[in-house]
Amino acid sequence: EMKVRIQESISCDGVNVGTFHSIGARMLRMHIASLNDNYNSSFTIYDTVDQKSVIKEVIENLNLTEFKELNIGFLKMQIDKFKNANLSIKDIESKAQTFEDEKIAEVYKAYCDTLKSNNALDFNDLLLLPIRLLKENKKIKHTSIGGWIGITDKYWQTAIIPNQNEPIHQTYSYSFAENVDNFQTDIVGEKIAVSNGASVSHNFKLFAGPKIVSVIDAYMEEYGIQEFDRSVDFGWFYFLTKPIFNVLQFVFGYVGNFGWSIIAFTILMRICFFPLAQQSFKSMAKMKKLGPEMQRLKEQYGDDRAGMQKEMMALYKREKANPIAGCLPILLQIPVFFALYKVLFVTIEMRHAPFIGWIHDLSAPDPLGLLTAFGFFDWNVPGILQLFNIGIWPILMGISMFLQQKLNPAPVDKMQAKIFMFLPIVFTFVLGGFAAGLVIYWTTNNVLSMAQQYVIQRKIIKS
Repeated sequence: EMKVRIQESISCDGVNVGTFHSIGARMLRMHIASLNDNYNSSFTIYDTVDQKSVIKEVIENLNLTEFKELNIGFLKMQIDKFKNANLSIKDIESKAQTFEDEKIAEVYKAYCDTLKSNNALDFNDLLLLPIRLLKENKKIKHTSIGGWIGITDKYWQTAIIPNQNEPIHQTYSYSFAENVDNFQTDIVGEKIAVSNGASVSHNFKLFAGPKIVSVIDAYMEEYGIQEFDRSVDFGWFYFLTKPIFNVLQFVFGYVGNFGWSIIAFTILMRICFFPLAQQSFKSMAKMKKLGPEMQRLKEQYGDDRAGMQKEMMALYKREKANPIAGCLPILLQIPVFFALYKVLFVTIEMRHAPFIGWIHDLSAPDPLGLLTAFGFFDWNVPGILQLFNIGIWPILMGISMFLQQKLNPAPVDKMQAKIFMFLPIVFTFVLGGFAAGLVIYWTTNNVLSMAQQYVIQRKIIKS
């Protein structure tokens, strides 16, 4: 999908000017045209599978197949690390201290050469392309009708906004002075002829400040600024992320707190997914009711897995139970989860937005960690131990996930049952470092799901 989007953008006649740091497809046509490495608009994008295939080929060509420490997965991680740090091959070679480091540098050089010879880019190249090209070329120029140009980070931006019907020339400039990277964006309008005795005025607008969504949208609407709302990086799920933010903002107007707004949004999502969840929980309740019968079949057929599977499928059909029905509501909620994560991460409205109690910033992790006895003593937890410094809300989320799991039918296979038993613990530690607002959403969602599932199971068991 990414490849199609980028190539469609490259084939367009014009590209609107976006933020300087944008890695979006709308700027790639300009970047590809500026490349000095003989790339063209028919370049290939290598995904993870392609990357590993190239690394495997490189290892074989360099006769490193016996060097077991250099496995493909490890090498891919190292290559991604080098590219994200924007390190040159010379930098890597100069820092090599061991035999293994030298071989990794050798593999990296061969990998880059292979991509260049195949006219290919990997995903890391796409992420770093704007900065890398600007540093190589010092200036990148472009023309458009209207638009806007500027420099932005996550919460703040400065942008020059010309007349939206005016042809303009934009320049992205880079210089390095006194050990500091300097970046600049500027615009030049068309030539204006001023006759003798006449006067001419030329107007443009300057935006400088926080990227408050309502303010950005109001300016875009009032002055017709092309894609000005994209300065808030809602990501590829823009069509879902921004509506979710608008709902949270709307509810906030009534409750005055984004924490309660997230809880209200969770309830709204449960209402929207209610019919699907209802069917899913009914099927899961039937599966739980069939647990003893499934155990009997397992004992009856022993190692005859084919026979057991055949009888189980017949049992499911007879009882109208669907073993995978519980997956659909979860799959539908994944995009919502990631969209809410993006809202909490990029919008200044969520920055330092408090909830109740100890939560003073919904966009940051729960501050009361396990290793500080939940705030009873002050300790600056080292970075390596932060994974274990989980807060109260992540623990509540883990408990809710464990209790919800008890309502689900237990897997017949003992190994699967053990894996499922550890899942709440794993998710507790994984989500422990996420924004508190996201953990509050997931915990509330679990509690509402448990309530619905419990009521349905009671009815199924009674019937």
